[in-house]
Amino acid sequence: MPIKPRWKCLSLLTFALLGLSSELTAHPTAFKGALSLMSMNGHKHSDIWAHYSLDYWIALGVKFDRLNEDDRELKAVGPTLSILLHRWNHQRFQANVYAIGGFGTSFVDKRTGSSLFGSLEADIEDRRY
Repeated sequence: MPIKPRWKCLSLLTFALLGLSSELTAHPTAFKGALSLMSMNGHKHSDIWAHYSLDYWIALGVKFDRLNEDDRELKAVGPTLSILLHRWNHQRFQANVYAIGGFGTSFVDKRTGSSLFGSLEADIEDRRY
């Protein structure tokens, strides 16, 4: 079966995002009423996210980040908003694009300040398995 042009564009976008990022994570929303907890832990960077999905396309949450570089440590905590911007449903796969943003308080070298973050994330799932 030949691949249609729109799926070629989606495939190219997915591979471009993979090439531009050292990591690609997504799925910050789930079914209505879902609670989720995500964590990534490493020597220099750790983050923990907790979300509550108000509906399948929108979730509120809280995020904690810790980043160690040389002799400095940054910590940040604050609320987040995650929105499903677009979903492609196909017999063989489902693909999603999300916008995520938040603000909060940051702590660096015994100083306190404000923090702001945002990201655009995507995922694709194979439905054949």
